Amino acid sequence: MSKNKYRDLSSEIIKEILKNPSKNIGCEYQPIIEIDSGVTVGYEALARFYLDGYLLLPDEIFQIAHEDDELFFQLEVATKKIQFENSPKEKKIFINLDPHSFSKKSYQHYWMELFQEYKNVDFSIEIIENLSESNMAMVEEFMNWLKENNIHYGLDDIGGEYGLLPMKLLNKVSFIKFDKMWLDLLLDNKNYLPLLKNIAGIIKEYGGTITVEGVEREEDLEIVKKIGAHHVQGFYKKQDFIKFIP
Repeated sequence: MSKNKYRDLSSEIIKEILKNPSKNIGCEYQPIIEIDSGVTVGYEALARFYLDGYLLLPDEIFQIAHEDDELFFQLEVATKKIQFENSPKEKKIFINLDPHSFSKKSYQHYWMELFQEYKNVDFSIEIIENLSESNMAMVEEFMNWLKENNIHYGLDDIGGEYGLLPMKLLNKVSFIKFDKMWLDLLLDNKNYLPLLKNIAGIIKEYGGTITVEGVEREEDLEIVKKIGAHHVQGFYKKQDFIKFIP
């Protein structure tokens, strides 16, 4: 696929994508590796968008869609269908979902129907959200909905550059994923290690597991081991990425 020629992305381009999702939406499945055994325990499903043979930037697509609740919901649904339908067999997949796509009762009802349709797929929800004080209540409400419906979930990108470390939510999730920013900080300054070890200890006390994202080299892996994490994800295992390109 060629690189993006659509430099000025707009909602109209997203609508074009949604006219034919099976042709315009792909997926990259990145393995999540258990540190102790080296075994792949599952895959995170990441959206990829194409139009007229050109690869579009997913972060920008989602950012634009976020400005329109209905468009965002439609994009999320179309993306998740592709991810479910093409997921690796006999492995859990981790699906990113934004609480905004559950903001209406009609949306929640639709998601339950979709999850029922793919009930034979082993999946967990990674809650993605810039965890600020203004939307913490919405994230907690989303967690309660998932719990009430017996859907396995955790928090993605914890401690990102613009997010909070939500201590009050750590006892509500089955797993968390540390943003790559933490690994970068540790590589630059080892004094952050006690802080990360303490946070990891709290999560373990609650019975949760920890994945560190952004692992690319053996040096990264050795640092992650010192934190006490359970799993890693990143270009360290790029050769094992599974790509679905429409």
